[in-house]
Amino acid sequence: MKLQKIVNHLQKLHPKEIDLSLDRIKILCEKLGNPQDKIKAISVVGTNGKQSTINAIFSILKESKVKCNVYTSPHIQKINERFIFNNNMLNDEELSDLFEEVEKINNQNPLTFFEALSACYFYKAAQYPNNINLIEAGLFHRFDATNILKK
Repeated sequence: MKLQKIVNHLQKLHPKEIDLSLDRIKILCEKLGNPQDKIKAISVVGTNGKQSTINAIFSILKESKVKCNVYTSPHIQKINERFIFNNNMLNDEELSDLFEEVEKINNQNPLTFFEALSACYFYKAAQYPNNINLIEAGLFHRFDATNILKK
């Protein structure tokens, strides 16, 4: 399966699962045109309840006819769950294409898996500049890849 193959590749770009730094994600996002600076985002942080909070906000905004993008972690059944754009989850082919495009720009540079996924999310989210982005920050918020958001 194409999606699983690219996911396996992304997981091997860095020898550690967690490497607390924002340098790698900033460098990649700069190569991508700093998409994180082109989106409107609500960053949800905290120890517990982030997923539930995002689901509640997402439901309210959808009911109000507001288009949303959602980025959460971890996924439960499929990695696609982490990538919602225009109120819809990306399918396998769309997600594979996104991962491949960003990885090509990254050019095999070291990157943690979460940094790779976050860069992919920001890159795709910039294609929907009017949508509200609901973004779940990870455990190490200060050095979390999602913490490069300025707005």
